[in-house]
Amino acid sequence: MADSAKPSVDMGIYEALETKENETKSKDKELPRTQEIATAPAPLRSNGNYERLLRVGGDREAVQAATDQSLKETNRNVTWLVAVGVGLFLTTYVYMGIWEYIGESISRRIRAAYLRSVLRQDITWHDEHGAGKVTGGIETDTHHIQGGISEKVPLAVMYISTFFAGFVIAFTQNWRLALVLAATMVPTIGAAGIVMEMVMSKFKTLSMKELAVASSMVEEVFSGIRAVQAFGSEQKLAKLFDTIDKRAMEYDLKST
Repeated sequence: MADSAKPSVDMGIYEALETKENETKSKDKELPRTQEIATAPAPLRSNGNYERLLRVGGDREAVQAATDQSLKETNRNVTWLVAVGVGLFLTTYVYMGIWEYIGESISRRIRAAYLRSVLRQDITWHDEHGAGKVTGGIETDTHHIQGGISEKVPLAVMYISTFFAGFVIAFTQNWRLALVLAATMVPTIGAAGIVMEMVMSKFKTLSMKELAVASSMVEEVFSGIRAVQAFGSEQKLAKLFDTIDKRAMEYDLKST
């Protein structure tokens, strides 16, 4: 009985010694990889992928080659992004400059045509509108026309192109999700844009009317400054002008 128990004890000792030996070999095998990880470049050591690749059995040359290839592709993509950004800047500068020139030319012709039309009007028209409204209309209206031509047209073209390009990319990548978004978001955005444009146009028109009244009043006050000073109406007219100007400012704030 004692003899049968002895071999089992010896086998346990042998298994313990074998396990210890395997652990030692494992540590000796792990040491070179640890040294490789420690001597790796800082960007690789900061990323855990290098260590994981070495631990699963990859050699240092293969990992380094894969890393170099990844860095090369990243540099190429960054170069393309920089080139696209520079090209976008140059093309935007060129076409905005062209549209600014076109808007300025058209607004100058509109001002000349507006002035010719005003000079052809009857004298009663001038009494009704006043000099300030004429000059304010020439300046303000043509300024809005110039802004709409020189800025809004290229921006509208860019936004419309981006809109349709986004839908093309979305439908080619995932048409189901794009169809759901198109059925829900496009009508909502369109309705919100229409309502916002109506409100902005309404208050912008009211603001322009108030500014025209204020300009006409200022022209009349300066043309009859002697009578104003003789009757001592400076403060009264100043308060009236401030009231009109505040109303115009309120309309401008609501339009934005």
